[in-house]
Amino acid sequence: MPTSGYTYIGADAVTLGPGSHIGHFNIVRNIRTLELGRRAHIKDFNHIFGCTPLGMHGERSFRLGNSGYVMSRHFFEVGGAITIGNDTLIGGPARRSTPTRW
Repeated sequence: MPTSGYTYIGADAVTLGPGSHIGHFNIVRNIRTLELGRRAHIKDFNHIFGCTPLGMHGERSFRLGNSGYVMSRHFFEVGGAITIGNDTLIGGPARRSTPTRW
């Protein structure tokens, strides 16, 4: 059975495969399709935002394959389509590209 924690999901269509899980404090906003395969996991504090250039109509879909994992604190900007394949892990801390102190 799919499960979800305290997460905001603003998608037109959501498909969660058997055993999939979405953790706490994720934000999924302004996308058309969110699909998670069997046993796919999105951990905590991830942002998945859909955006399209002015006047264009993008697909705005995010798909995570079977047994795929997105670990914590990642940002995905979905203008078209993002497809993460089966048995794939997106891990490691997301780092800022600019220094925090000047």
